[in-house]
Amino acid sequence: MAGMNCCSSIIAKSCNQRFYLLQQMRKQGLNADCLKIRFHSIVLSKILYAPSAWGGYISVENESRLNKVLRKAKRYGYTDSVLTFSKLLEQSDEQLFSRVACSNHCLFHLLEKDKSLFHMSLRPRGNSFDLPRYQCNLTRKSFIYRNLYSNK
Repeated sequence: MAGMNCCSSIIAKSCNQRFYLLQQMRKQGLNADCLKIRFHSIVLSKILYAPSAWGGYISVENESRLNKVLRKAKRYGYTDSVLTFSKLLEQSDEQLFSRVACSNHCLFHLLEKDKSLFHMSLRPRGNSFDLPRYQCNLTRKSFIYRNLYSNK
């Protein structure tokens, strides 16, 4: 998916441009705590906007670009922790999947209850949903498949 890779490179470029704005705010005398809040609101929010929808499709190269942006944020003192895109994606996926698994969620219809659980005793799994088969590799990278096939 060339569009997703283009999207993530645009996000990395936009985040780097926003670092310039943060540096200018630092020069104007904004304290470290306010800079951290600004970083979360103008840079991290850009990366965290719906990563479950596009995060599985980005290339290794573009993921490393985003990780470079996140390392730069730590180096400049805009965050206290070392963030990685894969960790942010995992947290976002966990949060969204826990909501999707509720029967009143609009995406719940994409999940099918596993009927084999009623007939035999299986080892514990991370979820009780049927694991659908997939034909192509791109399907495997989608949000639903990433979460159903994860080894949690």
